[in-house]
Amino acid sequence: MTTVKCHVNTCTHWLKGMCGAGNIDILSESTSFQPVEGKETQCKTFHKREGIGDYLSSLDNVNWTGTAASLLGGEMSPSITCTVDTCHYWGQGDRCQAEAIEISGSNADESRETNCQTYSREGAQ
Repeated sequence: MTTVKCHVNTCTHWLKGMCGAGNIDILSESTSFQPVEGKETQCKTFHKREGIGDYLSSLDNVNWTGTAASLLGGEMSPSITCTVDTCHYWGQGDRCQAEAIEISGSNADESRETNCQTYSREGAQ
């Protein structure tokens, strides 16, 4: 599993720099072209935290095992589905192969305001 460092403090899944989601979906911001840099990606799992109803509606994607592990000093390590096949870390079945990723978007209101900072164009490594 991939370790996630998250800076999206307005998301229902944000837990002090970790992601409490069971699965994270990384997509391209545009449906007409694939990204060439991280700012053209987004965390589609983002769900803005505005009240108790938002937490309740995001319960279907909670990483219960990871949450328990983090309480004991472990990592959250959600699974990551990524459809950005131009990324160096993209793997078969749309799985992220990076050991760790970083998601930016502090104070985001929408998923398009988030980015996968780990994105690296295939062949750029």
